[in-house]
Amino acid sequence: MITPAYLFPMGTTRGYVFNVMMATIYGGMTSFGTIVQIIIKRKTFFTVKPRPQPPQCLLDSRLGEHHFLQTKNIKLHYVSNGDPNKPLMLFLHGFPEVWYSWRNQLPEFSKDYYTVALSLRGYGDSDRPSGVANYSLDKLVDDVRDFVVGIGKQKCILVSHDWGGLVAWTVSAKYPEIVDRFIVCNAPHIKSFMDTIETNWKQFFSSWYIYFFNIPYLPELRLTCNDLQAFDYIFRKLGTKEDIEAYKYYFSRPGALTGPINYYRALQRNYALDFWQNIKNKKIKAPTLVIWGRNDLALTDGLPADSCKHCDNYTIKMIEDCSHWTPFDKPDIVNKYMRQFLNTKY
Repeated sequence: MITPAYLFPMGTTRGYVFNVMMATIYGGMTSFGTIVQIIIKRKTFFTVKPRPQPPQCLLDSRLGEHHFLQTKNIKLHYVSNGDPNKPLMLFLHGFPEVWYSWRNQLPEFSKDYYTVALSLRGYGDSDRPSGVANYSLDKLVDDVRDFVVGIGKQKCILVSHDWGGLVAWTVSAKYPEIVDRFIVCNAPHIKSFMDTIETNWKQFFSSWYIYFFNIPYLPELRLTCNDLQAFDYIFRKLGTKEDIEAYKYYFSRPGALTGPINYYRALQRNYALDFWQNIKNKKIKAPTLVIWGRNDLALTDGLPADSCKHCDNYTIKMIEDCSHWTPFDKPDIVNKYMRQFLNTKY
């Protein structure tokens, strides 16, 4: 039997050609669906409602205060809550999200920590540099290190989800000195993910969107069409209409989706491959908590245990009847597991 690894080994010419082929296939399929949608909804397909003012939920002072930090490479937007003199708890969101995905954690932990939720580069009010190469994993990792130092801290409790988790796993490996404890929700270690997608057909087909995102322009069109209807579909059972409007407020801006999608494009094009090769086998020294919703349609159940092979000290908590969007699908359970982990002495 031909395995995915035979088809696209990481960092090879054959792998690159295969990625292009898969992008073309998924791009062709989606193009057909797009044409059908344009015909059926020709009056609204290209419509994106102007949103000059943020919904009130983004201005809720109970979540925290809005700030900007200029690092040596980029200006990052963040929302903070609590006493800046307390230990830093830094939150990294996933795709297609912003700092607001941590709305249930920012106030919850602010009594004991200085809670800070970033909007990663390319997202929300953070800078959006042009070009795929500006979204390579090494740059994303250095953004986090530079932010921790720039905010005046030596260490942080690093909390993450989805793409933020992929970045956070790598931060914990490359810069162990700045990570006191590591918490990750539904995001695998990059090596575990690459190994799984190259050997597991279920994960391979579940990751179809990764190849589709390599197509220029079309992914952005599909996510913005019909007034960002995709966000209604993704988050329809995970919050209020105002919560969905919070995401639409940020992503309705011209070009707002290109930076986030460039994360996938940079990964597939093997930017910073040498960087990845140098850190992929490094052990995570910080105590690690992996929280995983079992109903994740994009990631297989074996990834948490496989990812923890890269950890010296870890705990895995699986949540039943929970989707990929762990922090705001089951926030009470997530917060309980976080609190238990943080109260445990290591």
